[in-house]
Amino acid sequence: MELGLRSGWLTVPVPASPTAAVRGQRRLRIDPEPGAEAPEPELESPSRLGRLAGLDGLRAIAVLAVLLYHSGLDWLPGGFLGVEVFFVISGYLITGLLINEWRVHGRIDLRAFWIRRARRLLPALFVLLAATLAYALAWLPGQLAQLRVDVLAAMGYVTNWYLVLGQQSYFANLDRQSPLLHLWSLAVEEQFYVFWPVVLAAGLWLVGRRVFFVVTLGGALLSAVWMGVLYQPEGDVSRIYYGTDTRLTGLLLGAALAFVWLPRPGRETWLPTSPRWQPLVHVVLDGVALAGLAVIAWFLLAVDESDAFLFHGGLVLLAAATAVAIAAVVHPAGRIGVGVLDLGPLRWLGTRSYSVYLWHWPVFSVTRPGLDIPLDPVVAFALRLVLTATLAELSFRFVETRFRYRGVSVASNQPATGRPLAAKLAWAGSIAAAVMILAGPIATASAPARPTFLSADSIDRLVTVDRRGPGQAAASGLGPAGGVLGRGPTSRTAVSPRFLVDTRPVSRRIVLIGDSVVIAAYEAVAQKVGPVTVDAAIGRSVGEGVAVLRHRAAANDLGDVVIVDLGSNGRLTPGLFDDAMKAMASVPLVIWVNLSVPRSWESANNRAIAAGIQEYANARMVDWHAASSGHPEYFWQDGYHPRALGARLYATLIAAAID
Repeated sequence: MELGLRSGWLTVPVPASPTAAVRGQRRLRIDPEPGAEAPEPELESPSRLGRLAGLDGLRAIAVLAVLLYHSGLDWLPGGFLGVEVFFVISGYLITGLLINEWRVHGRIDLRAFWIRRARRLLPALFVLLAATLAYALAWLPGQLAQLRVDVLAAMGYVTNWYLVLGQQSYFANLDRQSPLLHLWSLAVEEQFYVFWPVVLAAGLWLVGRRVFFVVTLGGALLSAVWMGVLYQPEGDVSRIYYGTDTRLTGLLLGAALAFVWLPRPGRETWLPTSPRWQPLVHVVLDGVALAGLAVIAWFLLAVDESDAFLFHGGLVLLAAATAVAIAAVVHPAGRIGVGVLDLGPLRWLGTRSYSVYLWHWPVFSVTRPGLDIPLDPVVAFALRLVLTATLAELSFRFVETRFRYRGVSVASNQPATGRPLAAKLAWAGSIAAAVMILAGPIATASAPARPTFLSADSIDRLVTVDRRGPGQAAASGLGPAGGVLGRGPTSRTAVSPRFLVDTRPVSRRIVLIGDSVVIAAYEAVAQKVGPVTVDAAIGRSVGEGVAVLRHRAAANDLGDVVIVDLGSNGRLTPGLFDDAMKAMASVPLVIWVNLSVPRSWESANNRAIAAGIQEYANARMVDWHAASSGHPEYFWQDGYHPRALGARLYATLIAAAID
């Protein structure tokens, strides 16, 4: 036996003669991308699968969850997990197509497969990139330099690794994030599309379908274990969230399902087909579908990125529940797929989910409520949906369907006259760019009047840096007035602002722990309460803050009063609050400053602080959120770093809590 590659065909010998291809027969085609539409008639071989009812509905649920999560509303804390549902669907359909091609033809045409993927994905992506660059040129010139690099990463489908190498957080970054950040998930899928067909074909040839099914399950398990190994509860989880190696579980579980559960004409899986068994089959399939959907709903509603469970088996459970739901809804005897998930609105959104996913984040990134547009978050979300749906529909009608079907007009099912590829791309791109540019005034002309955005570099300039290090600074006579500032727990610099050097006797030592909000306000705090020790870092998460508190507690370096301002960069769970308080058990007075930050976790974090201080006699809370609410003049344009006026109020509240 030999494995040969001839003219783009990867020939895989099979034990028996494959089913003869019926040339020229019109079949329905299915597309595995998150935004795959209901397939239109296309001349294909019998290796193509028919349309599987219910999958569009699952796609609709997944993309709607992502939109709600990115809206900044706290309605769906686990909405980011909609991407995992997409991964399972993609793994299932891609593998189903390849296995069916192998079954029918005895070979997998790699070149044809990759051409189909390119034709399906690239036109809409290129139009998005062109339109985003055009918008940035018109309205966000300051982001153009960085955006050019983002575009190159997107075109190479390596956005996820680019974000990992650049240490760009998915969850904790409060600045205006790149309008192309969301392309990380498409990069994971495209990398899967490159290597999986080759691995699958080799596996089918070398060990056969049954053995390779077990190998596929093993690969899914290995990826999940690797995720657990890399997980650091006190650090940012973006590395394991972005990584292809750690996100293969969903794709491979979907692939494994395709080995054993692939409805096709003449063989509707292994369930009994006798009429007398059909009532029971209906009940079982519908019950299984509802159970799978219930687990998915629980993850979306109750789990967030701070839950360690998610990275120690939680994502495996979600992927398994999605696979179970897929198995139940695609079976012809199931009624949930046809009767519920295939309803008009869900089918409409599901067929356009690729376009919706592509366009939603660029729209959302330039229409932040209270920052870019003076609207309530709920009203802003409605506006964002309208803009996203408009752009997605344009992309779906004039880009995706025009490039996807060779020689067949989707609307008329007649041979398409067509235009040259470059002309089509230019025409579609100009439409999308025009819509985005014309929508620019929504995100700029009506934006609230605020001073220039306070960037990380601006924060750095707020302090006078002493390069001698913390130990030398203390030795020079600064004592408790020394501070630690920096961009993260591994990059800190000692600072000695001149006003912290106070000749008055120090009756109590005050330590201020926090993130960039503290860096922006600590001068005002020191002026109000006297010398303070500052330990703050840009982008510091709650988990990293807890680690700092533990380290200082072990070194007996917490002082008499500890002021804690953490939670701007991610979830502050009751468990993390308790961990922090345990580290500060010996501190006579702990003051927690609650949050005023335009992010979905603001309310949950403030509730955790308010509830937590009730459990500890040495804890108090400064209600910074209530004091600053309705006062945009207190903040820089990012909406959460205090300006001088806000910092003075911030310091006054802390001083009152200490006294």
